[in-house]
Amino acid sequence: MAKSKRLLAAILAGLMSVTALTACKPGDSSSGTGNSTKSDGSKDDTNNTAEEGKVLNIYCWNNEFQQRVEGYAQDIIDEFESNGGTVN
Repeated sequence: MAKSKRLLAAILAGLMSVTALTACKPGDSSSGTGNSTKSDGSKDDTNNTAEEGKVLNIYCWNNEFQQRVEGYAQDIIDEFESNGGTVN
């Protein structure tokens, strides 16, 4: 009985490893990023390099992270402006 449990655990661990590695295959075009077609037939270009990096969404249970980032960002802005810089 113990050997069959070990064998089953080893098989399941192997299957989990294989599925994790196949999901991370480089060059996989079905990963969800890239061009797709909307329901109206027009192209949805989600792989636009000019727009990349402009928005970062961070989801949290509370607003502690937001308060820390805003406080830190305000310190950076104040230091930048005290050195003669401008922030839009």
